[in-house]
Amino acid sequence: MEPHSPTPLNSSAVGMSSHSSSRSAQLILADLQKSYEYQGADTCAADGMCQEKCPVKINTGDLIKHIRAEQMDMAPRSSATAKRMQAAASLALGLSGREKMTMSWMSLPRLQYPTAPRPPYSTVITLVHTCHTPMCKQE
Repeated sequence: MEPHSPTPLNSSAVGMSSHSSSRSAQLILADLQKSYEYQGADTCAADGMCQEKCPVKINTGDLIKHIRAEQMDMAPRSSATAKRMQAAASLALGLSGREKMTMSWMSLPRLQYPTAPRPPYSTVITLVHTCHTPMCKQE
């Protein structure tokens, strides 16, 4: 089955339905957004050419550009939140006197992975000389 992108009208419907507040609508919306992520957002060129095919001239390229910009804005916020959580955890461990215990646990030596036994190496080297190479031409 060949993948297909949703029509501009379907893309707009996904956006409008995200404002519904009922529980069943939220469950349906979560499933719809999950499947829309690839078919609608990841495969969109965001160049506005879908507007030419749309009977009501909806440009979903602008919508996809907006969605991608929001996703890009989330990365720095997530990183900053993780740094704050790490600092808070470190402070909490320090205040409770367990920081040294935690750090000693984290500095355990790495486990050595077992390796397969190697076959014994032969010290006998066998050279095979053939007369099919240019070096062995007989004149």
